[in-house]
Amino acid sequence: MQKKALIIGSEGQDGQLLAKLLYERNYKIYAIINKTKLKKNSYGIIKFKINILDKEKLNIFFKNKIFDEIYFLPIANINPEEKVHRTVDDNNFNLNTIGLINILENLILHKSSKFFYASSSYIFESSKHKISETKTFAPQNFYGLCKLFGMEICNYYRNKYSLFCSVGILFSHTSHLSGERYLINRVVSELTEQKNKKKIRIHIGNPNQKIQILAALDASQAIISIMQLNKPDYFIISGLKTLTIEELVFKIAAIVAPTANVKVIGKKKILKNSDPDSFLLGNSAKLRKKCNWSEKIKFEDLICQIHKYYDVK
Repeated sequence: MQKKALIIGSEGQDGQLLAKLLYERNYKIYAIINKTKLKKNSYGIIKFKINILDKEKLNIFFKNKIFDEIYFLPIANINPEEKVHRTVDDNNFNLNTIGLINILENLILHKSSKFFYASSSYIFESSKHKISETKTFAPQNFYGLCKLFGMEICNYYRNKYSLFCSVGILFSHTSHLSGERYLINRVVSELTEQKNKKKIRIHIGNPNQKIQILAALDASQAIISIMQLNKPDYFIISGLKTLTIEELVFKIAAIVAPTANVKVIGKKKILKNSDPDSFLLGNSAKLRKKCNWSEKIKFEDLICQIHKYYDVK
């Protein structure tokens, strides 16, 4: 029998890539969106325009509908590579608390559904070492606080109502869909724009700061793998490959602008309200062991994909 999956946040990067993978697995895909205009339908997604904060309409939607898997990936209003100190976003709070509760309340009636909640590395404080699931939670901004609230809500419903609620704590991951606010995409975009110059200067934060590399498509595959387990759990989703920012720039330059003389110039601040030294590194050993998951997309292929996107813009 064909499995049914519901995605909340299907028009964000992770939602789009997750839909692609589920479609390839022959899932029938549904999506709850909150848009005035529906984007072009891909992967046969059946879309419903519903505000998940509207409990009454959500209850009507779930009536007589049973999904095998539900993925909660609300589109964030923050760049995970920025450290926003004082930004209070009512929308992020409402989606990750009230909206989440409205969904889980309906799942109490349909315990056959498996539920996945996408959390963020921002539930942790900055650390010089790789972070595992045993690390104490210490949100470094309001967005991280909202995600921690969401995790605790999932824990509550899992323990009290025996719901299958798994959590993926997503660290830095990217694709051509991420946009230029993300470091890798910004570097690829700048090098692509200047690829025919003899000399290129890239202004960046701390060149010695380390960053993990993970293709967003691999992250989406990890999410699906988590949902194939028999018991719910929570996992850090992060890449193995780690580079300094300077190394990253030179490796990208070798692919995008191989004949140029590239120099990296460090700057203390590159984005308003951001801290370029706040990149977090995750330890995904638990995910790799329990889900038998590993990255499939090579660094060079990821960069080529992003480069191709910017080269035709």
